[in-house]
Amino acid sequence: MFAGTGVTCKIKGAAQIFGDFISAVTEITLAPFQHVVLEATGGIWLILSGEPRKEQVYAIKSFTKAEAEAGVEPSATRPSFVMLNNTGAAGQLVVPGGGEIEIAHAQSLPLMPGQKWKANVAVTAATILQ
Repeated sequence: MFAGTGVTCKIKGAAQIFGDFISAVTEITLAPFQHVVLEATGGIWLILSGEPRKEQVYAIKSFTKAEAEAGVEPSATRPSFVMLNNTGAAGQLVVPGGGEIEIAHAQSLPLMPGQKWKANVAVTAATILQ
């Protein structure tokens, strides 16, 4: 498919689309001049080439202490870069792999798809999805 003005590709029935940055969706949207090559294998459509439009690129959100302690997963499918800024007293940031670092003012860390960050204080997170 080639999108000159933007187009949505919907899969009918129970089939789902899988690719590098998406998993088990029934539709993808292409921005102008993007392309995607799909191949059907039973009830699964695989993206062989191209990439659907990235829905999330940059976000800023404040998390309460309880939300930060529970853990936040920026993306299940895309690598991300997170900049955390504590909103009060210094605290600890638990990084993937179990290590802890002090959050005195701001800390940044890269995360792989599916990885979570945790903190024991309220923080504001600026996230860039790759």
